[in-house]
Amino acid sequence: TGFTQKSSSCVSTLMEAKEISMENGNLNEGFILWMTAAVYEMIGGTHLSEVMSIYDTIVQQGKLYRVDNAIGLPTEFLYGLKLLASEDPSTIDWGEIENATMRDIDENDEGFAYYMSAFYCCRAMVSVYFQKYNLAEMYGKKYAKCTAHDNSYFTSTMRETLCGLAAAGRFRETKQAYHWKKLKKSIAWMSKMVKLRGLNNMYHKLILEAEAMGIQGKSARKVQKTYDIAILLAAKSGCVNDAALACELAGEHFL
Repeated sequence: TGFTQKSSSCVSTLMEAKEISMENGNLNEGFILWMTAAVYEMIGGTHLSEVMSIYDTIVQQGKLYRVDNAIGLPTEFLYGLKLLASEDPSTIDWGEIENATMRDIDENDEGFAYYMSAFYCCRAMVSVYFQKYNLAEMYGKKYAKCTAHDNSYFTSTMRETLCGLAAAGRFRETKQAYHWKKLKKSIAWMSKMVKLRGLNNMYHKLILEAEAMGIQGKSARKVQKTYDIAILLAAKSGCVNDAALACELAGEHFL
């Protein structure tokens, strides 16, 4: 549903499905649906403190019902949200985050790989938001590796967006062609998804295209117009959090 519906509609649909799963005794499925709904709450602009409260409730209920996925995964999202909500980014222990890049997945353990996808995703997201693009690149690669076969809306879109933004940042820092190629690859993937699966990826595509235009030295008017349309579409789709990210990226470009 994420490819075509607004975030608020996705939350309602997911919570209805969660209640049905729980009533039928499918606890693991129910908790996964609940966690996914919480992700859409964040995307839709729900205050981070409220989203953290939802994840904390999921963790407590997961312990009560002894559902492992409902403990490990939301714990990782809670970690990432607390960092994003930090009022003083200088207090973030980037050394700890960098050291954690050494953790790798056991490809023969599907459960552990699933848990590590949240581990990598949260740290890649925090690194992108705070413009630590070297860390974002490392975590993005690991996230892409352990979610290579997951084509769900959130996972695939987050994967290409984070990897694309990391590549744009790394190209500005290093001028290495590899990063430019990765950015173009992410844009191409977004373009394909817009054609095949709905318009909700359009603003992600435009954000990455605006980053590419800035790198190429396109006119300020073209770059600003692309960011402006991305911001408008993100807000219209109910993705307030992504609209805010696009605003920040545009601001950084024009500083």
